[in-house]
Amino acid sequence: MPHVAKVVKADSQELDWEVLMHPSYRPDLAPTDYHLFRSLSNQMRGLTFKNEGNLGKKPTSNPGPKISGETA
Repeated sequence: MPHVAKVVKADSQELDWEVLMHPSYRPDLAPTDYHLFRSLSNQMRGLTFKNEGNLGKKPTSNPGPKISGETA
């Protein structure tokens, strides 16, 4: 079991939750995807959404250059 606070361990046992192990973080094995978020941020710049329902819809305005690899 990973290192967790006693109260968390007690609650997870009381609720009969299975604790899933995950590998430790190693930057050399988990390359950053920051370039994807930067490109997405550039595409979204200047767009506004009137409500949460519009967040899942494709914007009607041209948000900028396409992410590399994306096709029309």
